[in-house]
Amino acid sequence: MEETNTSLPDAFSYQWLERVRRSKAALFLDVNSYSKSLAHFDRATAYLEGEANRRNGALVVIGMHGSGLAHGLSSQLWSDWNLPAQLDVSLAEAEKVEEHLRAWLSEMASSYPGGVEVLACQRTLRRWAFAQNSSTPGAVLANASARLIPRVRLVPAMVTASAYAQHAGSAYVVSTT
Repeated sequence: MEETNTSLPDAFSYQWLERVRRSKAALFLDVNSYSKSLAHFDRATAYLEGEANRRNGALVVIGMHGSGLAHGLSSQLWSDWNLPAQLDVSLAEAEKVEEHLRAWLSEMASSYPGGVEVLACQRTLRRWAFAQNSSTPGAVLANASARLIPRVRLVPAMVTASAYAQHAGSAYVVSTT
């Protein structure tokens, strides 16, 4: 029988993906819709709390795309891109969500060191940047990339990231609100 090469292409050997490979228990949480309730992140906490009681080294990878990408954007970017009107959320609500997400990320970093990776879809970000009717969408995209919430990493496309995470052994869950 012919041996199949199951290694991933070098282009996707990101640190987060290497962590999925080494993890004893990994979950890829697909966040494709915006939620003021932060229910997506409560699910990640529940997974870590449950797995931490059974295993050391549990990992949650949160993949944000579609309107769910808005969780990872700074409120300044929300304001600049008029996202409140597009997502039917007030800027004050978006600022509150950003504050809670930053606190959640900090709490997770101290409670479960290395237990959370948060990914943002560059493809969605690019689409939103191009919608700004700028003559320089590349500059708009670069500016937006620099204004992600700290600890959020860009990946080229979430569909690819989720496929590679599953290939590396991660469970896959779509988080709905």
